[in-house]
Amino acid sequence: PSDPGVTVMPNPQNGTGSILAQGVATTSAVVVYGPVAGINQQVEIRGLVFNNESATATTVTYGAGKAGTTAGAAGTSQGKTVPIGAAGATTAIVDATELEEIVLGPGDYVWVQAGANSAVSYMLNGIVY
Repeated sequence: PSDPGVTVMPNPQNGTGSILAQGVATTSAVVVYGPVAGINQQVEIRGLVFNNESATATTVTYGAGKAGTTAGAAGTSQGKTVPIGAAGATTAIVDATELEEIVLGPGDYVWVQAGANSAVSYMLNGIVY
């Protein structure tokens, strides 16, 4: 559209789907993907899944942040903290569905943080335009 105030969603047919990041979350809020590079690049989040590999239940905190903000800082990102069960429990896997379809622009990022004494793995996938 010609209206500069209208955000146009990217067309999935014009992007490349891939695993954007995977690893083990630390007890500090850490950027796991981003910042998105390139003035014209956009990334649509399609999934963020956590798996607790620890013997005890813990928490996992995650979010998406805007360019120029600090990962995990109050008021600077879209995020939340959720409980995650011990390894082998039906609650040991968390699917961060509220981040699905968020479009990251230049400088934006995704961050994660695990609770103390835990090993929480993550996998982030999306479409790069």
